[in-house]
Amino acid sequence: MKFLLAASLLVLMPRQSGSEAARQLNAEGLLLSRQGDWAAAARKFQTALQIDPDDVEALSNLGVVLNKQGDFDASIKALRQAVKLRPADAKVHSNLAMVLSRKGLVNEAIVDMRKASDLSPQNDAIRWNLAILLAEARNDQEAETQMRAVLSREPEDAEKRRALAELLARGKRYDEAAQQYELALQQTPQDSSLHFEYGSLCQLIRQYARAAEHFLTAVQLAPGRAEYVAAVGNVALAMDDRQTAESSLERALQINPSLGEAHRDLGILYKRTGRLAESIVELQAAAKLLPADASTHFVLGQGLEAAGHSSEARQQFEITQRLADLAKRKTLAHAEVNFGAQMLEAGQLPVAEEKLREVIRSDPEDRMAQYDYGVALLLDNKPEEACSQFDAVLRHTPDDPDALYYRAKALMRGRQWASAVADLQKTVRLNPQDAYARNALGAALGRLGRFSEATSQVEAATQLQPDNELFQVNLSCLRQRVTGCRLAE
Repeated sequence: MKFLLAASLLVLMPRQSGSEAARQLNAEGLLLSRQGDWAAAARKFQTALQIDPDDVEALSNLGVVLNKQGDFDASIKALRQAVKLRPADAKVHSNLAMVLSRKGLVNEAIVDMRKASDLSPQNDAIRWNLAILLAEARNDQEAETQMRAVLSREPEDAEKRRALAELLARGKRYDEAAQQYELALQQTPQDSSLHFEYGSLCQLIRQYARAAEHFLTAVQLAPGRAEYVAAVGNVALAMDDRQTAESSLERALQINPSLGEAHRDLGILYKRTGRLAESIVELQAAAKLLPADASTHFVLGQGLEAAGHSSEARQQFEITQRLADLAKRKTLAHAEVNFGAQMLEAGQLPVAEEKLREVIRSDPEDRMAQYDYGVALLLDNKPEEACSQFDAVLRHTPDDPDALYYRAKALMRGRQWASAVADLQKTVRLNPQDAYARNALGAALGRLGRFSEATSQVEAATQLQPDNELFQVNLSCLRQRVTGCRLAE
């Protein structure tokens, strides 16, 4: 599921004040932007900034056009400078959030989009984009809250209803998702893709008659969409309506011969009706198009075996077994990660490390296992090894606040105070309410002798958790500048 941001929210800003020359250059850049000449527009904004380096509109507009050119790093740099110069401008924060999200830094994007929403609480476009970013970060509860707030003021927006339906379906709240699809279809009954999505939900929960109704409507509205026609055939097959299934699947393949699912379903149908040779042909086509679909290989193996092709059948059964073993390993790996996490919480560090190490050996790209293994190593006083695990997580998700926090803790164990401060500053920016991150940042800053900044961070931690004795001890230590006072992380 891919939620879409409102692209129109990446806005260009007219120049309202400043020198006449800079204002003219900004206006020329805006005109070139509207014409789609991003490179020429960028040069105009850059020239304006040579005249006035603190021109927020030129900085923001430069960020927008650099984003259009795909230069995300330069775009982010320009927009961060604009935010620094004008921290109370919702549009600048929103623009920065949009570019951060396109670079894959969703957690960082949420920070700036949330700031934009706080600065402009009545701007539903900004609030909606915040909801979408929260959904992408799997913060479904807050995403739903934000979506419903916008829909309370825009109840007739079918696309927003669709997005909420998708979010609810992801959480397996199928009845509520169906309700949102119904409301969306009241607004746009001619939307074929909406009928198709709703039909797919109905099929998932085995409401086959309703699914068929919406698939048929989708086909009537968009008869050239092979996947819609194939869906009619698939649900007809589930209902054992063989005539409808055959005609729909054959038609879908006339429209798109590369539709593997249609070949598979047609092969299954032919097998049911005793047309073995035709079934094998369709299933062989499906196996080429869907090489990772174990069910296709298995049914093909059955057909080949029934036709007396034992050697070929055996090959298909072997493929089926390999795919089943792979799926089983993934399921077991997930269970092992959960078990390792439970052992970690129970303080059984050797057991946790062993389990998590096994998972990573099997799948070096398992981020959750790497993260948990890093925590286990840190608790077992192996900071260098822990850092390597958090490095792997952060290469994939550079703005993961938890991985940043624990890597900083590992760096502090190795007395790498400056590097720890850099990670903790990012953590606090991503999650300002994290009292433990603020306390750790204060401790690291204190080790560097930056007592004023350290005190400020620990004071903030204490405000968040007034009864935390550890924070109180650190705060007293920092305020008194006690020589040799050990700051607790």
